[in-house]
Amino acid sequence: MDNHVGGSVIGMNTQAASNLSFFKGMNLYSKFALFIGFVAVAIVINNPLHLLPVFFLVLIMCFSAGVSLKSMTNMIKGVSGIFLILFIFSSFIYDVTSAQTEMAKTVYFVLWETKFIDIGLTSGGMLTGANFILKMLIMIFASNLFSQTTTIEEMLFGLNRIGLPYQVGLMLSIALRFIPTLKKEVEQIQQAQKSRGASSKKKANGKKGAVVKGVIPLFVPMIVSSMRRSDTMAMSMTSRGYGYTNKRTQLLDIKFGIPQLIFILIIIIVFALCLYAKSNYGIGVL
Repeated sequence: MDNHVGGSVIGMNTQAASNLSFFKGMNLYSKFALFIGFVAVAIVINNPLHLLPVFFLVLIMCFSAGVSLKSMTNMIKGVSGIFLILFIFSSFIYDVTSAQTEMAKTVYFVLWETKFIDIGLTSGGMLTGANFILKMLIMIFASNLFSQTTTIEEMLFGLNRIGLPYQVGLMLSIALRFIPTLKKEVEQIQQAQKSRGASSKKKANGKKGAVVKGVIPLFVPMIVSSMRRSDTMAMSMTSRGYGYTNKRTQLLDIKFGIPQLIFILIIIIVFALCLYAKSNYGIGVL
């Protein structure tokens, strides 16, 4: 494992799929502009019915770029509880008088009438909750699309281009690079402990707090493994002359040309059309 870590200091890559269809040759500037475009459109549109095409578009792009369904479902599971709470809260706390469309003005029942707002189930509240969930999913999938199709070298190049010191950029890139590695190590340690009779299940053997007791043994091997990996990486970086000079050369030379300019202009035009449709035709208004 140490030899693999030492040899991957220079050639660090994210787990981007090798066959990325049209994303394989897409420029860094174009991918970043696409990510910003999805986020901007999601912020502007407030009607979940009009936001669904954007959601399906980013979903199709994720699948076509090789992003696994398992990774996306794992991300959704982590925030599903927050989504449910916000949906329920917004469904009952909604000012119907602020609705601009007829479908958002329906009041199903009122639980409590207050001086400022009536608490009850409304169509506008449910639509607002669904709209918030779609916005967050679009942003999550768009960020996942960008990160899964962009290598560490490209990210580091972009950070250096915006003026960030290369030390900070390398620190961030290393942190991103080893997140999946640490996750795999945790799984391996857990499997090794289970094969030796350890259990991390709740109330295992009739004892409360077994979950905490099952997690604590993970700390020692994880700390030892992380220190061993950092020491190997430090020696590898030192042997390659890292830190000898503040002027760093770039392995990549990502240029901003006419194709990238045209692609960015297309995204700006699409965003402007969304604003125009919202202000003049009520598309995206709730």
